[in-house]
Amino acid sequence: MGQTSWEEPPERGRPRRFGADEAILEAGRELMFEHGYAGFSMDEVARRAGVGRQSVYRRWPSKAALVVAAMTWASESPDVFPDSGSFTGDLRAGLESMRGMYDRSERDLFADVYFAMASDPAARELFNRNYVEPRRQSLERAIERAIERGELRADTDAEIVGDFVSGPFLYRRLIGSDELRDELIDAIVTSVTALYGAPARRSRR
Repeated sequence: MGQTSWEEPPERGRPRRFGADEAILEAGRELMFEHGYAGFSMDEVARRAGVGRQSVYRRWPSKAALVVAAMTWASESPDVFPDSGSFTGDLRAGLESMRGMYDRSERDLFADVYFAMASDPAARELFNRNYVEPRRQSLERAIERAIERGELRADTDAEIVGDFVSGPFLYRRLIGSDELRDELIDAIVTSVTALYGAPARRSRR
């Protein structure tokens, strides 16, 4: 599991409680699912985790940071674009994984996490480091494989492809759409391959 806190070194003579990070994160997830961001309390997280309030704040200095850490903890593997043998296969697998994640998230809860990031730079940095960056790297690896196979052009812009991939899902979730249709995935795959697909190789006579 990646780094999920800004925890200070434990005080001399008082060893860090084993499993405290996991207990706090699990308590945070439970509280978010039960009450959302508005009902999220650092004190209640501490009570449920069986730790002191300062133990929570030493690890996550703000409510928003803990919310983001809790909601990105123990998520699915960040390598969401596995090597299927073709770029369209890799891309579809990643999009299906994203759809599954969004379908499992309650709409209001999903918006709460983004609200937390918007209101706290530390929470945004944590989300980017622990959630966005590993998945971006997975997409970059898929693009590199596709370039090597001659499926995509060498100048394929991974950042733009990332926007193509994530933007429609985020938009539809944030506006309150509960349906992420197959046609959306088809459109994303078609758009990316049309923009960056390598020219077909001509056969020699």
